[in-house]
Amino acid sequence: TRDALQQASLDPDLAGTPQQSFRSVVTDNRVVVNGLLGVGLELGEHKFRWTNIYIRDTLKQGQLSSGFNRNVTDQDPNLPDSLIEQNFIHGVQAPDPEIGYGIQVKLNSTGIIRDNVILDTKGPGIMVYGARELGGESIIERNFVAGSRTSSAIVVGGGPVIVRNNVAISSAEAGIGLEDYGKRGLLRGIIVAHNTVHGNDRGGILVPDEGS
Repeated sequence: TRDALQQASLDPDLAGTPQQSFRSVVTDNRVVVNGLLGVGLELGEHKFRWTNIYIRDTLKQGQLSSGFNRNVTDQDPNLPDSLIEQNFIHGVQAPDPEIGYGIQVKLNSTGIIRDNVILDTKGPGIMVYGARELGGESIIERNFVAGSRTSSAIVVGGGPVIVRNNVAISSAEAGIGLEDYGKRGLLRGIIVAHNTVHGNDRGGILVPDEGS
């Protein structure tokens, strides 16, 4: 496993804030198997020989990066605070009483969470807490989330938020669960549309008795 900081700058002296800065964790799993087998047989004047060689060299690599790229500019000033996209997250462990989220957007923060693959988390694969003000909204879209061991694949603790075009499967509670987290009364401004949910233990999409 390698943990590296990758930076690039337009300044020849590398001064000031980098143009790009990403922290990357890379894990390699390499399997090498070599084998040589020979068999010989003699029958009088006749000799038979058979030889076979087997070589397998397999490298599986997983990489997770986070950071910023100042070459990318947001044309829309109303975009959320954070963009979290195209990450692969697998096997989140956390000691009790920690929850063990895949991706978590805290209270009064907004973000676009899209095109991520999140597998086998202890808690929710994705959770957003919403905001007390209605000025901005989070967007959760085009994610594949599977196998939350104790919770729903995607949990919405408050809005405004749009949850669309996700696949949420095989989790301990729901595919998508709405929860009035902390009894804050923030379950408003929530749209859940065009998602695929399957094989979750308590249901596909769960909405509490009060709140919408």
